[in-house]
Amino acid sequence: MVLSIRFRSCLLVLLGSLFLFASTATAQSSIGVTKPLFRFVTDSSLSRTFLTTDFQEGVNRGYTFWDTLGGVVTPPFPGWVPLPNQGLAPMYRWRIDHDSGTNYYYSGGLWSHLVNNPENHNEGIIAYAMFPGAQGNSGLHLHLWYSTSKGYFYGMSASLTILPGHPPGTYTWQGVAYSFVNALQSPISVCVPQTGCFVFTAPPPPPPPPPPPTCSVEMEQSCYNHGGTWDASTCSCTYPVDPCNSQSNDIQSLLRIVPCL
Repeated sequence: MVLSIRFRSCLLVLLGSLFLFASTATAQSSIGVTKPLFRFVTDSSLSRTFLTTDFQEGVNRGYTFWDTLGGVVTPPFPGWVPLPNQGLAPMYRWRIDHDSGTNYYYSGGLWSHLVNNPENHNEGIIAYAMFPGAQGNSGLHLHLWYSTSKGYFYGMSASLTILPGHPPGTYTWQGVAYSFVNALQSPISVCVPQTGCFVFTAPPPPPPPPPPPTCSVEMEQSCYNHGGTWDASTCSCTYPVDPCNSQSNDIQSLLRIVPCL
């Protein structure tokens, strides 16, 4: 019985230590969430694809679910960013007003040729995937095809060089857009990309507002000496309206104390 009590006490101490460690670590960083990437088609000819980690989002837009692709990572909290050197790249989604209809394109950055094109509408980062060929990827890759008449089509292949198929029509292979991540393995012994474990951190706080200007004491005293009102936030002085000034809009409402010269 004594041994049981001692064992229970040690277990409680261990659990308490783990909880304290987890709380401290979570305050600074946290592990991203591994999710599948759903592929929808936006038209009946299956020539344009819409990618999302939120299945209901595709349904709400009226698109048709096609299949599930490889794994991607989403931040544990909105706005959190992955630590560097993990091989992750953001998946910015662009809604493009293409000649053939609404298209979607995914980029690893906010590049000028995308931002400056009025046909492109940035919908933000939907997830993070890996740079093509990055160490620790799952071996599944997202390839991009483009047709001048139909737009963008994304397909998956287990090779960087063996290309996936595309819908009927003339398409040009644009390369490997992303590599998918490994599925998150549990329990996590070491958090590294090879185990499907990616660390995110909170964004840095906004910079503090600039300090107020340092006003001249002499200018402030001069303002008071001449009957003015001093504004310390702008270091400026406001004087009362002169009733004898014909340019004043308030001249009729002011009582002249002495005759104007």
